[in-house]
Amino acid sequence: MPPQETLRDYTYRCDSPDGPFTFRIRTGPGEIAIWLPERFEGPRGTYRVLGQVRAASGVKYQDGPVTVWTKGLDEALLEVDGEEFLSCRRNAQREPWVEAERLGVDFRAIGQEPGWHLEIREGERITFVYAYGDRSAIMPAPEPERTSDATVYHAETEAHDLTVTITTDPCTDTMSGERLLATVVVELDGETFRGCGRSLR
Repeated sequence: MPPQETLRDYTYRCDSPDGPFTFRIRTGPGEIAIWLPERFEGPRGTYRVLGQVRAASGVKYQDGPVTVWTKGLDEALLEVDGEEFLSCRRNAQREPWVEAERLGVDFRAIGQEPGWHLEIREGERITFVYAYGDRSAIMPAPEPERTSDATVYHAETEAHDLTVTITTDPCTDTMSGERLLATVVVELDGETFRGCGRSLR
């Protein structure tokens, strides 16, 4: 089996008697970095690096009591302190959210038809990618106006006029069916986009 791609993040969802949980790995040459949930926190915390070891099939990584054994990119076996979790499957829809949180994004939203996503870094910038990723607008993030039921960002440059309105109305993404905690309306240069989002902080 060919090795996994390098320098990529993957998120897996595992079932367990105590309820489902997720973990994230980042592939590298001959190793992976792994971020485990708090339930596995130990002397070295939830982050560690696992080196690749010989395996009869798939790709196997190990460091002390932690083992990850991938069978292709969509399935993985996780073992922590002798406890095995066999039904771990890749959760590709969650990966952009996990990556955004890792990079310091405070709020993220998505919408469909045409596909778009929005990322807000408070006090830094707003990034809006639309037309299925073909176009983007990057604006300075102003101090938002807040009311009891909405948060509004309005940014204007020579190139774009952008308003983002976030309300606390629950929202369901039409593509994934995921239920998110906020409804988002983006107005860019007179065009309106509607979708769902949530805070990452």
